[in-house]
Amino acid sequence: YVPALYHIGLMYHIDMALAKAVDSFSKVLTLNKNDRRVWVSRGLVYQDLLDHALAVEDFTTAIELAQEPEHYYHRGESLLRLRDYEGAIADFDQSLKLGDPVAAVYNARALAYKCMGAFTEALRDLTLCVDLESENSEYLINKAQTLYDMKRYEQAEEDLSLALRLPSVKEKPNPKVYYHR
Repeated sequence: YVPALYHIGLMYHIDMALAKAVDSFSKVLTLNKNDRRVWVSRGLVYQDLLDHALAVEDFTTAIELAQEPEHYYHRGESLLRLRDYEGAIADFDQSLKLGDPVAAVYNARALAYKCMGAFTEALRDLTLCVDLESENSEYLINKAQTLYDMKRYEQAEEDLSLALRLPSVKEKPNPKVYYHR
């Protein structure tokens, strides 16, 4: 019964029937409070509902059950949206400490640094993003925007030009590349 209910919750989430997904995951948690996957799954639904305070609670419970890098990453994302930049950075740091380097985590931490006005740290993380995933136009755009914020216009233009030459942008143009140019 519990596994079926959990999978029903996942299907509701995929279908964006978010209230039903929360209800399904909540029922599973009344039967088994020790399954970190369910806490994470419900936290992700709360993120989609833009209820980041509840998402933080669920990710915190998941962390108490098992300290996994993705749990810290997800909680950091919600803390970022709640404007708890220092808390978000601490969670992104922990995610990177526990797991392999992941460009998405560096990108999220860079955004938190930017929100705090720490552009040098943001640029460092965005450079790591580009090093890890050089074909990702979003990371190049974010790096270029940070360089622009630092008034390093020529370097920003170089990154935007590089983004325009990416095969993925040629196949499916990314309007953000042109907007920032």
